[in-house]
Amino acid sequence: MQTECVLLKYLPFAGYHIFMTMKHKPFEKLVPEWQHKQEEDSRPPEKRSLSERPTLPAPKKESVASLEVNSFDKEPSKDGIVECHFEKKLLGRVDAVTSIGGPGSKYKHNEDAFVIHSDKNSLVVAVLDGAGGSDNGELASRIGSEAFLGTVQKGDDLLDAFDVVSQEVQEEARGGYLTATALHAVRLKEGGVRINVATSGDSKVLTIRNGERLPEGTTDFQNMAQLAVTTHGIEPWEYYNHKFLAVITGGLGIGKSTIEPPIFKQFDHMEGDVSILASDGLWDSVSEYEVIELSKEFHGKELEQKLFELILERNGQDYFVIQHSPSHSIMKDGYGGGDNVTIVVVG
Repeated sequence: MQTECVLLKYLPFAGYHIFMTMKHKPFEKLVPEWQHKQEEDSRPPEKRSLSERPTLPAPKKESVASLEVNSFDKEPSKDGIVECHFEKKLLGRVDAVTSIGGPGSKYKHNEDAFVIHSDKNSLVVAVLDGAGGSDNGELASRIGSEAFLGTVQKGDDLLDAFDVVSQEVQEEARGGYLTATALHAVRLKEGGVRINVATSGDSKVLTIRNGERLPEGTTDFQNMAQLAVTTHGIEPWEYYNHKFLAVITGGLGIGKSTIEPPIFKQFDHMEGDVSILASDGLWDSVSEYEVIELSKEFHGKELEQKLFELILERNGQDYFVIQHSPSHSIMKDGYGGGDNVTIVVVG
């Protein structure tokens, strides 16, 4: 596996409102336990020399078989960008970028993050988008990224990881909260690769197979604009200008009041599949159709860079056209500035 990682700057995320009407059971608190096996020794610890006494395991080193990345741990470029690119035999490639959103962003810090955990037989990728005002969004994203990596190291599934992240953020982020989307790929003993995807809030994963949207590998947004499309009959392309686009109906770290639990989907990987995970900094201004069309011409790192260039261009415009489908487009108001953006292309 070849790896190349560069990091970017921190920025504040767009201010969100939370739509809260329904009570849910509290997220189950899962407490990680560190265990370290030692060779059997009948002597009590106090009778052993310092060098023989039990110690915590040494930190993992990045290797061909194992890689762990938290974008908050990387030094951003002078433009406030963090990138990571590496080859992964399990699925092909992983190409990630996070940024404040370029010169057209209305934010000075990055409250987005991406995390990656890769070993011989599995890959976990997540995009986290902090919110909550002041510095609390960035704090929520930092806490969430560390909690997510700590959980997947133990082999927990995505929904368990989301529960842990939600609990940690709610307790520690001083009112900050997150939206998130994640992908977990596992090599099966009988052959093949199974992929789980999950989303909470208005981040999202889109999976493309043979140039088309794969429903079982694609999640919906959890916000009032999406509810208006699915339950109130507004046209899908009107989503981008909906007055309640920023009112989320799901998220992590907002306790028992979130109306929607995380979305979870599963599918078996086929060669050529591509999954794009991104924060709403991309999805609020770029359509699935536009992403799919770009994927027909560009792949891997080139696709990630083309999407990143497109959103930076749109972040700097007062008005721009979103092509929702071959027959429908819409003029979007830039609202005076763009958002933080994080994009991860897998495959």
